[in-house]
Amino acid sequence: MRRLIKKLFAISAEKPHHALFRSTALVALIPLMTLAILVSNGELAMSTALLTGSMVFVVAIIFVRPYVNNIAALTRYVWQLSRDEKVDAPDLSFLSNVDELTTAISELHTSWEKRRRHLEAALAESRILIDSLPDIILLLNYEHRVTRTNSRVKRMFAGKFFQETLDSITEDPEIRHTAALVMKDHMGRDVYFYLDEPYDRHFLVRIERFPVLTSGEIALIVVMHDITELKHTEKMLSDFVANASHEIRTPLASIAGLIETLQTTARDDPQALEQFLAVMDTQARRMTKLVNGLLSLSQIERNIHTPPTGLVHVPTVLRNIQAQMSLYADEKDMTINLEADNTIPVITGEVDEISLMFENIVSNAIKYGYDGTDVRISARLEENSLPDEPMLRDVEKFVRVEVRDRGIGIAREYIPRLTERFFRIDQARSRKVRGTGLGLSITKYVLERHHGLLKVESVPHEGSVFTVYLPVTEI
Repeated sequence: MRRLIKKLFAISAEKPHHALFRSTALVALIPLMTLAILVSNGELAMSTALLTGSMVFVVAIIFVRPYVNNIAALTRYVWQLSRDEKVDAPDLSFLSNVDELTTAISELHTSWEKRRRHLEAALAESRILIDSLPDIILLLNYEHRVTRTNSRVKRMFAGKFFQETLDSITEDPEIRHTAALVMKDHMGRDVYFYLDEPYDRHFLVRIERFPVLTSGEIALIVVMHDITELKHTEKMLSDFVANASHEIRTPLASIAGLIETLQTTARDDPQALEQFLAVMDTQARRMTKLVNGLLSLSQIERNIHTPPTGLVHVPTVLRNIQAQMSLYADEKDMTINLEADNTIPVITGEVDEISLMFENIVSNAIKYGYDGTDVRISARLEENSLPDEPMLRDVEKFVRVEVRDRGIGIAREYIPRLTERFFRIDQARSRKVRGTGLGLSITKYVLERHHGLLKVESVPHEGSVFTVYLPVTEI
């Protein structure tokens, strides 16, 4: 029986009808030869032999056909497995009497399915792991052409770089030279890389040789760590130190010069003494204000990631600001008008920081407003109308405070830079109105800590509107 099955396996590899015919002939061969011998010996009539042979052939077809079909199904199953196709185990009911074969096929199917699921899971985990990395990953072949990337590339560069060569991505000779060295000596290297317009990004690049040969001919792994924000931070720190030094050095130099004059040529001049002391007082006040601003900024920055724990009633804060700034407004014949609904709920925040923020905004409105005009402050509770803003994405309601002045205004191109430290549109005018250039920087960091938002609208020579949004959270 087993020899017969082996013969049937060999025949089943042919076309189905050919396999069935040959298998039937194989099974019926011995009975047909017996009939032929009987006819040749005269022991059986020819008509009887033909009728009997036909019946034998039909019975053989009925007997063989299920086996041939099972073997054909098994053959297709093995071919599909060899092509890594996902298939169900074949129905081998007529081969079940061949115990070893049935057991082997069952174990093969179980083992293959387990291995396939394991490989699919490992591949999916690897893909998810690579895609979740914050760095850009490029896999290059021996021609330095990008063959694979991760999702970070798709998000940052809209899927570009795929199938591009290293030469087409950058003209930086240092990158190409480093890649060639890594290919040659199999030693990974780091290199700085700047991707110019329209991306304007800075990267620290790690290039490694792919450790094994692959069917995809991957030769190099390029990992690009984005250091753009770090570069910007370094520049801001450098600019901050330079600006702070300059801002402090200027009044110090003025005071030192006046002291030297009083010690020499103006020693016996009472009029000069009085005049110089007034200037020295102004410069000392300016320097004190600058140092206090720097200390406030440092304190707020230090606590920026610490959630506020106090409670703030914004209308009360605004009324206090109105009272504090009224004398300053009177010097320019200006008035401060406040419209604030006292039913606005308290918000989570630090009252000192919120007060300092609004003091800076209202102070600027007075400084840069025209004499004889008014500063209008309004505060109201609103439903979130800015759900696309990251800071307000999960907020249902916010307190909207609007500070409006009628003054010199701000050109559109300067608005994005207003919260930079020491940024002044008109240096001379800022010094004249006793500005340090730190007020809106402090405002920016206060709002970041309180998950708020600042929007600025302005028309030159007409005035500006500073709008603050502070989220209302359930207490």
